[in-house]
Amino acid sequence: MNETAYDRVVRKLREHGRKVIEKSGGRADATCPAHDDHSPSLSVTAINGRTLVWCHNPECDTRDVLAELELTMADLYDERSATYRYDDGRTVRRYYDERGKKRFTQTGATATSTLYHREALAAVQPGRTVFLVEGEADVDAIESAGGVATTGPQGADSFHKVDIEPLRGHWVTVIVDRDGAGDKWAAQVAEKIDGIAAKYRFMRAAAGKDASDHIAAGYGLTDFEPYAPPLPEKPRPFAFLKGGSFVLDVPDVAPAVWGDGKEVIWAQGEALMLCGPSGVGKTTIAVQLLRARVGLQTKVLGYSVAETSTRVLYLVMDRPAQFRRAAARAFTEEERKLLDDRMVVWKGPPPQDVAARPALLIEMCEAAGADTLFIDSIKDAAVGIAKDEVGAGYNRARQNALSEGVEVIELHHMRKGSSDNKTPNTLDDIYGSTWLTAGAGSVALLWGEAGDPIVKWRHLKQPEVEVGPFDVVHDHERGVSEVEQRIDLIAAVSRSGIRGLTALEYAVLLFEVAKPTAAQKKRAQRALDRKVTEGVLSCIEGSPGGDPSRYYLRQAAAA
Repeated sequence: MNETAYDRVVRKLREHGRKVIEKSGGRADATCPAHDDHSPSLSVTAINGRTLVWCHNPECDTRDVLAELELTMADLYDERSATYRYDDGRTVRRYYDERGKKRFTQTGATATSTLYHREALAAVQPGRTVFLVEGEADVDAIESAGGVATTGPQGADSFHKVDIEPLRGHWVTVIVDRDGAGDKWAAQVAEKIDGIAAKYRFMRAAAGKDASDHIAAGYGLTDFEPYAPPLPEKPRPFAFLKGGSFVLDVPDVAPAVWGDGKEVIWAQGEALMLCGPSGVGKTTIAVQLLRARVGLQTKVLGYSVAETSTRVLYLVMDRPAQFRRAAARAFTEEERKLLDDRMVVWKGPPPQDVAARPALLIEMCEAAGADTLFIDSIKDAAVGIAKDEVGAGYNRARQNALSEGVEVIELHHMRKGSSDNKTPNTLDDIYGSTWLTAGAGSVALLWGEAGDPIVKWRHLKQPEVEVGPFDVVHDHERGVSEVEQRIDLIAAVSRSGIRGLTALEYAVLLFEVAKPTAAQKKRAQRALDRKVTEGVLSCIEGSPGGDPSRYYLRQAAAA
């Protein structure tokens, strides 16, 4: 009787003095010959015509193990070559050349390629998952674990030629190899499978490169990890607008996603950037905005939040575990169904760099059916955001999403403070390319020490009037934030009595500084002038170089 690949590997392990523990069903655990091993870390699994070898030490490669055993990849097969027969008559032969490199030959090819085990797919019951993998050997691996699997011939570059009609109506899990060829194959699958499969998802091996490594490492069919395929560029029609309606049909006040009247923090059609160092509560505020956007509360920090008309896509790229803890404090089990319906989460880095692929954000929103996009955070969406070319690419991606009606909020970080500017107060203090803040409609800053329950709020860039400044109090246990000690303009004017309140005096109160800057004084004056326009205050104009303008309660001035 010929020696099987499993027997061959087990024999070699014992000849090299390795401890081998054989189990039932053609499985064994052994100490690894490629590194110092005190307890078995090597898995050996026999499947159809071949054997899978996997070391659980991440620094140990299968080829290193085989080299120590004086074996090659060809020795993992019962026969040094294998033949795979397709139902349309195509035959694929796998063999290893004299250098140990895997080779394939094919005969009986037809103009249209068919799926491997095509006829067997017809017998699959509705609702049962079919695994689509990149090669025939991976089909064997999935089948050894009790799954139904198929593939296409001619390698990763030729899937566009494959007839996938046998997958129609099935639930399909696509397993993508962890390499560049796998990404290209996944893009081809993504273009073909939509509209064919009843449901489909893309996954990757939890260990190793492919489905074979995954099974060899002891993982099951439910342990694959999520993967998003590269999305094809979609040609978009030119969406021209009429000049008159674009220029003249403008509301008096910017419509707000978050805000009231002219106090707009997040304007419709403009991105909000929420900045601050780590630990000041950016995520805490974002989770409250998420609650409001999905319809579970109406205000955040005392300002109204508009509800989404569809759902929210939240890109949890920066420390997902921290976000989950913060969100778990804010939501309840009773709200699970609503969250499932109105929130979609992307965990980890995006499938591609957003700056390198500016269409990605809108394509992800379209796939998720979302009209609101939370980006947490910018640095994880695009690599190298301090470079202008990266910042410009990211801004284009942001503008693509906004132009298609997606409301965008971004979490971002500050640059390191310098000795002459320890407390950030300008857009120049935001980390990264100038294109990041240039393309945002609103930029708000949270400032304080990590973990502080009270932090400063500053509105560095505004769609309308400045909101704040004020202090924000975080209740981290409940996940709730409130404004503390907001300066009451009317009360301040009332306290000034018959003397009246000047813009300089109001700026001192508002910004909590002894000597306000010219810009801070101007902001205070604009706030006072708005109340005059609204009929709440009156103003006695001052003279250049003389007494400043003074503001009074209207009834007091009339008296």
